[in-house]
Amino acid sequence: MNKLYFSKWLTKYLSEHKMTQQELSAILHIRQSQISNWLNAKSYPGYISIITICEKLGVMPTDLFSIDRKGVPQLS
Repeated sequence: MNKLYFSKWLTKYLSEHKMTQQELSAILHIRQSQISNWLNAKSYPGYISIITICEKLGVMPTDLFSIDRKGVPQLS
């Protein structure tokens, strides 16, 4: 996984669930600036954090690897 891919996936997730960065940061118990860094493809979480994110958001880790032909992440 790379920074841009995770950024696209997270952007799509937030949009489809009508969730703000602030709401996500509260769920994950992290700074909102960290969410911003992920959304702007400045960084991405480590593997252990990805598992935590998936657990808290109710998604499967494999969802992070489902993309369409245009490279856009697909959410189940």
